[in-house]
Amino acid sequence: MDFVRFYRSSFDVRNEAVSIRLGKRAPPSLALPLHIMLCEDGKSTEVGPCIEDPFDRTRNLGTTLSITGLERMRQELARAEELFSKGASLTEMLEPWFPEEGSAAA
Repeated sequence: MDFVRFYRSSFDVRNEAVSIRLGKRAPPSLALPLHIMLCEDGKSTEVGPCIEDPFDRTRNLGTTLSITGLERMRQELARAEELFSKGASLTEMLEPWFPEEGSAAA
């Protein structure tokens, strides 16, 4: 539950990096390139998560995430937090789930 809550509510995607190597909260290293994603409107942008490759400090593993993937990740974290809060069983948490058609645009 703490993992889900942290990445849903506390982690600042714009100003923090995920770094297994450091094991602490910190801004991304200057050597780690930011991942700027073009939103679906074709005009606005969003910063993707900085995930430091533990074997190559200059490689941002977050560049594999698309704007759609980022939205899905947020949906999954919200769903997980909701399931935890209502005391759902592991079976229920592991059931395949797909967002409603209109929820991706919301």
